[in-house]
Amino acid sequence: MLVRPDTRSAALDSERRTLALAEAPVPVTVVGDVAYPVDRVADWDLVVGTARASGAGLVHLEGGCDHAVVPFLSIAAAAGWEPIVVTGPAAYDPACLAASELTGRLLVEVPFLPYEDGDAAPVTAEHAGFLDALGGPRTGDALLAASAFWRWVTAAAACGTDLDRECLADQAATIDAWTGAGLHPAVGLDGSMEPCVVVLGVEDGEFVRRLPTEPGTYDCTPEWSVSLSG
Repeated sequence: MLVRPDTRSAALDSERRTLALAEAPVPVTVVGDVAYPVDRVADWDLVVGTARASGAGLVHLEGGCDHAVVPFLSIAAAAGWEPIVVTGPAAYDPACLAASELTGRLLVEVPFLPYEDGDAAPVTAEHAGFLDALGGPRTGDALLAASAFWRWVTAAAACGTDLDRECLADQAATIDAWTGAGLHPAVGLDGSMEPCVVVLGVEDGEFVRRLPTEPGTYDCTPEWSVSLSG
């Protein structure tokens, strides 16, 4: 079951995910697609009820903690439903850790080395120290934003005294295999990232690695990378 925002981009992502899952080494059938509104508070009782009625044992939930993950898990727990919930980097946020007793059923896929890797991910650890000094939360969004900012700084530095919008765009377009100095897998000139992930779970109120278990590493298994046209 796919649960996503009611936006055009999310709908397209949902279609591509459905196709990719069908082509996976172990094919997965998507039994339904439920969209929730982004311009008002969603009726999560209805969303959870629809997902549960589908008979799905696993839900791919797109969205952040406060507006998607926390209400979904809380209502599912109250209803006595315990699906495995897989979500993305927006849910790599301390706000998701205390959602409900179902947090232990949460899996978070992230395309970067998590803060919990410590010394095995020195650049991530440095960024964590920066956030701590500012009093900011250690989130996936903050980490990806830092990488995007450093890429902008790199392009701006290449322009020197000729810095303007055109030069900035031209220089940014030449930056290949960008990793944010080691924050994440390489991003190519076309904006695509190497198909590598870390899967995190939750134990005792903390994020923990599920796959791969070795800190500082990714799962880049090529068999799980599916190419789609269009």
